[in-house]
Amino acid sequence: MEATGTSTHERRFTHTQLIGAVAATALFVGGLVSGGFALAAPSSSPNTYYACVKDRSGSLNSFQVNTPPTCGKKEALVSWSENGQTGATGATGATGATGASGADGRDGHDGVNGATGPTGPTGQSGVGTTGATGATGATGRDGAAGPTGATGAPGSARGYALVHGDGTVVATRTRNIAVAKGIGGTANGMYCVDVQGGIDPSAIAPVAALGFDGTPVVAVKIFVDTYPADVRNVCTAPTNDFVVLALGGTGSYVDADFTISVP
Repeated sequence: MEATGTSTHERRFTHTQLIGAVAATALFVGGLVSGGFALAAPSSSPNTYYACVKDRSGSLNSFQVNTPPTCGKKEALVSWSENGQTGATGATGATGATGASGADGRDGHDGVNGATGPTGPTGQSGVGTTGATGATGATGRDGAAGPTGATGAPGSARGYALVHGDGTVVATRTRNIAVAKGIGGTANGMYCVDVQGGIDPSAIAPVAALGFDGTPVVAVKIFVDTYPADVRNVCTAPTNDFVVLALGGTGSYVDADFTISVP
């Protein structure tokens, strides 16, 4: 509590005087409250109370708020704030109970996609070894026989024959051709041919080939000889239009199966 007087010098009170001043102040404040004078609660702009205190007795008089009174010559001016001095910090209170969890907040908006990063370097090529060859699979079953093909168109040959090595022909596969072995049937590999059915033997180009539906004789050549002198030396009428010769690999004539056709 600060005490100031109307004189030019500062007054200092004894311990007993200060106690009396404080007691008087308490009585004064209590009188203000009981008399209906409202004291404001502690605030950031507290009121300042002023009073005059007598030098000898320490009694207070001339109380005023926010305006100091005029004190007598043997009085000192004292003042004090509405708010008392800040007390010592109290002990920390017990921790309060945990409050209930708040509701989940709404999901935020999706962020903008970041820029595409650079392409990483190409990895090394793997080096694999060739696997072992697998075992051969089992042979598959034979497929079913296909349907018989359509009958082919009739051939254009005017005469043909399928001839055995002994000079006989297959009747079902012979047309307009008659065959007999040369030199009275005794010559090996020489076959005399008679062209029938009105075919002019002088205007034909017969063709002969080795084998037919049997096993052909290996290393045998079949050729047609139409030279009249050669034909006369081997063949007699009526099978004397041309001769078919079967020449073996040793240069001698041998019996062989063959086909003949007259276009």
